[in-house]
Amino acid sequence: MERIEELPGNTSLFPGQQIATKEFDVQEIFTEVNLIRSSFSSAQVSVIVKCSGMLIVIVVGIFGNTLLFTAYKTTPSLWTKSNMLVAGLAFVDIIHSGPTLIYYVTYQLLVYVFNNDPCKYATLVSIFTPLQRMSVKVINPIFIVIALDRYIAVVYPMHYETKITERKIKFAIGFCWIYGIALTVFFYCWLINAN
Repeated sequence: MERIEELPGNTSLFPGQQIATKEFDVQEIFTEVNLIRSSFSSAQVSVIVKCSGMLIVIVVGIFGNTLLFTAYKTTPSLWTKSNMLVAGLAFVDIIHSGPTLIYYVTYQLLVYVFNNDPCKYATLVSIFTPLQRMSVKVINPIFIVIALDRYIAVVYPMHYETKITERKIKFAIGFCWIYGIALTVFFYCWLINAN
């Protein structure tokens, strides 16, 4: 009988059978494993998933609010006082969904996924964070004005036309913008170097 040497992977039961073995490049295997391990951490994957969801919100928000605002501007029968508040809210939401959220997604991807060093972007954050929050500071008072408008319409339906005028609605929307801009400017005052 022929003697078969014990080779790793040789499980032949028949001595005359030749087993085809493929030689593996060990360096190539370790390189592939290191690439898989160093691609993205679980925190980076969660940021990517969050940013993907935010991109969907951006597209839907801009599209829907643009449709609403366009319908309001082109259809005179929609020019009511309540719809004026909703159109003002849609305009602020377009500003919030557009540049604000696009900046947020870009910042999250650049800093936490591709660069991993948020300290390099401290100036960028200090400039854009109050701008991001300005739209929120305008949206919240508009919600309050909408709630007050609906409250007066429900509680005092006979006096609604005299209590809520178009001029008061325009003043309320303007006040909401002044309030949001004033709070944003107040936060920029903290950026002044006192030295």
